[in-house]
Amino acid sequence: MSAGYDKSKFLSFPAGFVDEFTCGICLNIYNEPMTTPCCRHSYCRQCIIQSLQMSSNPNTCPNDRKKLLSKDLMPADRTVTNILDKQEVYCDFKSYGCPQTVPLARLSSHLIQCGFDPNKAQDKCQQLLSEVTAAVDKIKPRVRRQEFEHMKERLTACQQEVRLMASQTAAQSVYVEPNTDAFKKKVMESAKSCVDNWEQIECNIAVKSVKKKVLKKCREAVRHSTDYNQLSQYLLDALNNQD
Repeated sequence: MSAGYDKSKFLSFPAGFVDEFTCGICLNIYNEPMTTPCCRHSYCRQCIIQSLQMSSNPNTCPNDRKKLLSKDLMPADRTVTNILDKQEVYCDFKSYGCPQTVPLARLSSHLIQCGFDPNKAQDKCQQLLSEVTAAVDKIKPRVRRQEFEHMKERLTACQQEVRLMASQTAAQSVYVEPNTDAFKKKVMESAKSCVDNWEQIECNIAVKSVKKKVLKKCREAVRHSTDYNQLSQYLLDALNNQD
């Protein structure tokens, strides 16, 4: 049973007053002192009420063993409470980092506002998390736009690469024997690479500007052409007619 204030909670205490303000039940400094009418001893409110409710010896004064009821208790003399209220005490959350000391009379109001209360700190963290989440939600559309612009740039670069490879394939047909297996293989690999690039873009991002008709024609050229001249012509036709 310990309802009183621990002596270490006080910054200092008037010399010779410690014993006068010590509860005879919990042996700590009074907390809401109450006085018995029978022997005029004072105890913490919680301590004396719990003592009177003990099943082993109920409604009996712990000092003179006389009959005593809770309703008979009286607040301690005003001088006692005035002296206690003026004493400087440490915050209950000193161990959590609060450096403040306040008069005992103001301790309750300080505890309500103390920023070192671990429960309030948890609430503050939750509030901060909510604010950060809200801020992230606000910038998500902007991030998505940036990703979209980046993918558009990649798409444009891929289109240019397809045009260049198709042009190179057509140009090479002027100088290389068309029936050469090595050249035919190179043409088919180039066309397949072009189509693969388009398929990757189509899978990774849904962009309305992707020319699906062009992609379809390129695929058909790769699937059905066996002659590199025919394949090159299909590719050029597909890229030059994108409407």
